[in-house]
Amino acid sequence: ENKTGSLEHLYSHFGMGLDYDLDVMQTDGGKFILCQWQAPYFQTIQSVNETALKGVPMYVYSYPEEGKRFKSVTVNGKEIFSPWFIVSEPSTIKVNYTSEMASVSFDVKQGQEMSMLVNTVTSGSSVWVDWGTGARTEYTGQNAYLSGSDRLTGSRIDGTAAGTRVTVYGDLAGVDVSGFGEYGVAMGLWDNQIQAMDLSNAPDLKFFSGYWNPIKTIDLSQNTALEVLNLSYTSLKTIDLSHNPNIIMLEAYSDSFGDEEDGIALLDAIDVSNMPYLQYLDVKGNNLTSLDVTNNKYLKWLYAQNNKLTSIDLSKNTDLVDISVSRNQIPSIDLSHNNALTGLAIDGNLLTSLDLSQNLELADLSVSGNDIHSLDLSKNAQLQFIYINGNGMTAPELNEFYYTLPQRIDKGDDDDDQPNLSYNLAVIQGGDDNDKLNDATRADSSIAVDRGWTPSHQGTNGGCEWAYLDIVNPLHGTVKVVDAEGNEYANGSKVTKYLPLTIIATPDAGYAYSTYSLNNEEAVGSTNFDMPGIYTKLRVSFIKDGGVDDAAADDMTITAVRGGIHVCADLAVATVYTTDGIIAEGDVTVEGDHMIELQPGCYIVRLNCGKAVRTAKVIVK
Repeated sequence: ENKTGSLEHLYSHFGMGLDYDLDVMQTDGGKFILCQWQAPYFQTIQSVNETALKGVPMYVYSYPEEGKRFKSVTVNGKEIFSPWFIVSEPSTIKVNYTSEMASVSFDVKQGQEMSMLVNTVTSGSSVWVDWGTGARTEYTGQNAYLSGSDRLTGSRIDGTAAGTRVTVYGDLAGVDVSGFGEYGVAMGLWDNQIQAMDLSNAPDLKFFSGYWNPIKTIDLSQNTALEVLNLSYTSLKTIDLSHNPNIIMLEAYSDSFGDEEDGIALLDAIDVSNMPYLQYLDVKGNNLTSLDVTNNKYLKWLYAQNNKLTSIDLSKNTDLVDISVSRNQIPSIDLSHNNALTGLAIDGNLLTSLDLSQNLELADLSVSGNDIHSLDLSKNAQLQFIYINGNGMTAPELNEFYYTLPQRIDKGDDDDDQPNLSYNLAVIQGGDDNDKLNDATRADSSIAVDRGWTPSHQGTNGGCEWAYLDIVNPLHGTVKVVDAEGNEYANGSKVTKYLPLTIIATPDAGYAYSTYSLNNEEAVGSTNFDMPGIYTKLRVSFIKDGGVDDAAADDMTITAVRGGIHVCADLAVATVYTTDGIIAEGDVTVEGDHMIELQPGCYIVRLNCGKAVRTAKVIVK
């Protein structure tokens, strides 16, 4: 059969429509013309039968039978959803037609009350539901599905199955037939109890949720456009996803137990290797012994907790921001390639060590219930919450862990991530095994507190024979700390509790030793002290040789008042130092009376009017 006349989409180089005489071919569902521009000038076209030009676009003119529409072209087994395509090797070509109106069907018990949400390709379109009578009820004004969305919008469609098969018709882009079991019904939700599903006649379907329905099999081979799929809490033990390369979000989680009466089974395996664009994967609570995500380079969120995984390779998933592989059987994990990671839950595994030195964006960390006795988090400055309970850490081990903690900077998002908690560092929790209980009540929690953390349990260092000594870098001199035998203790040393110590202070030229203080307590004028039983910060102060006042000036006064200091001068510049030499307020211009507000503490105040200088030590209450 031949086709003559002018055809759309085909024009000469000069933009003029031409008449053609082309071959018409027959296939299941309709007829078609396969044509291609011809060399050397590409201003004429011919039918393509047994030969074609390499690299030159071909076009399918489709003439579907009544009730059918063009779907795709299959070239060497690869389905292309466009009438335009190119070949560059020997090829087998098949033109595919499908029903004019897409549909999905559900097998249910007669009399089953049902509720569903449907989105269409075009906003405002109608869908029709056959509730099992053979007649179709129209539902107008459906919302369009926004590609990639994790949920549908619009009004639900409710009804009762008059037969055992319910079918939905329309330009279907998204269908949600989630159920919520008998518990959902008790809360006013719905329980569809779908026994089987047929999605084969919905090729444009991008979103589907069959959540909590007792289906045992599902065929997704015709749903190649799927982007979002939820088959959680079903009776499925395997899912064939080999024909769904466009999925970006997959949920197939369960409850870790399985309940045949409720129609819930556990997945034994899942293959996501054919999903190069996958970003979100939730397969928690199943029976998985392995999970390969090396082909999913765009993966950002991975939830595979409560399985039986013994290892997982995340080296190719450099975009990951949140990982949960808690309660598996993983003895070690390499996270050195996951630099974007902000959340990690790997509690309840077999870890003995963990390197997080490359995960600088990490904010939430749970490593509880492992066998970790040493963990360095000094580089993880973004951390907000840590769970390290249930690792069997001794008091000295906890002290070493506390000492490497970064200074916590409160980002103010507690309500979002960890609501209603009075702590941000869990060292003991109610569910910890007794034989793996951290000795937190006998560790030195003041170390963590000094770094801005709030441990779940306080400790006074009763389980450790030593305490950390930090020596704050002084201004105008150097400091050494020695014991009676001359052993020197540098900053960060572990010092035997209550050991007598001596300060060797070497002032800079023109300065003299003044006082020391321990943990911001009252300054002491001697050079001897006993090491306290807890983490201690030693601060040493030097003053100008000859006393605090450099030069008396009757017209300059410095007076401590509640909440700050009062200074008076005709015209001077004031500088306020803490006792460890840090500038608290600098270059304050004083002309007449002036109030400088300060937090309670001990300060050195220096007033300089150019010709005279007054320096005084004051205590602000």
